[in-house]
Amino acid sequence: MPNAGQGLRQAHEEEELTLENEMWLLLILGGIEVCCGSIAKWNKRLPYIRNLMWRLEASLPSSNANSMSSVHMSLALNCIYHDITGSLATTRDPGIPLRVYETFIRGSLAEPDVYMGASATVYQVYAEIAILAARVSVMDGMDPTADTQYDIRDILLSIHSCAGKIDTLDVHPNVVRVVDDSQEDAYDNHHLVLAFHMHKLAARLLLRQTCLRCAPVDLESRLLCARLLFAIQPVLNTPSEAQILLPLFLVGVDAITPEQRGQVRQFFKSTRQRTGCDNAHAVYALLKRVWAMNPEGKVWIDWRAMAEQSEAVISFA
Repeated sequence: MPNAGQGLRQAHEEEELTLENEMWLLLILGGIEVCCGSIAKWNKRLPYIRNLMWRLEASLPSSNANSMSSVHMSLALNCIYHDITGSLATTRDPGIPLRVYETFIRGSLAEPDVYMGASATVYQVYAEIAILAARVSVMDGMDPTADTQYDIRDILLSIHSCAGKIDTLDVHPNVVRVVDDSQEDAYDNHHLVLAFHMHKLAARLLLRQTCLRCAPVDLESRLLCARLLFAIQPVLNTPSEAQILLPLFLVGVDAITPEQRGQVRQFFKSTRQRTGCDNAHAVYALLKRVWAMNPEGKVWIDWRAMAEQSEAVISFA
């Protein structure tokens, strides 16, 4: 007769199997829809994905993702990638603790992920920015009471803390070691390092656009825009180009000269041709609306609200 410990282990294994099957089903259905050129139903499943990640994290012993199989981890990271890239196109709070993302991302850092590459820690910051931006949106229309001022102060402290976190982000030593060890590995993996620095710049722009609400003509935003445009170029025509949609949109929002916007337009065109990503059409259409509303870049545009109200479903996956 099995003892109590064996029964608990069996129950835990059965729960893991159930969760893994749920993730497989979710991703297979989502993959079919993406191949058919639609992400509408995928985005509607984001609340379910968050609940699934929450349950998976709770099922891990001491919230330790190291106990997961590589397949299990890959499925979890795929769900997290689509959740984060979808949550940036809404003003609502994603409603999931950052701890849940951190559990899986921390367990994956030693080896680049097929969805987020070597930039998983930056995606975690993207999620934090989405939560902060939702807090900022809640402040809209609120009366300037003493309590409101305290709330604004707390939000600003969190924004500056997030900015400091972005500054300290670095590529995991294992990725750098792979690039440095051999010339062949360096050629195959250098795009991971380039993409990391591209996403790091994109995170800075995202924080300024969605939380600090800086207009494109802001001096620091102009500098970041120029640097991000430069950082995007070497990522084109590499495997990391699949992750380029969010940085490309963000740099487009802050591009104000005809030359910069022309460069962004060409990047979108060439990326769509190479990756066959139909989702880029909806994102580029949103960007053109932003440009039409802000031809000289002198005002702040709430593109998250525009994405939320768009007839076409927006996701930066």
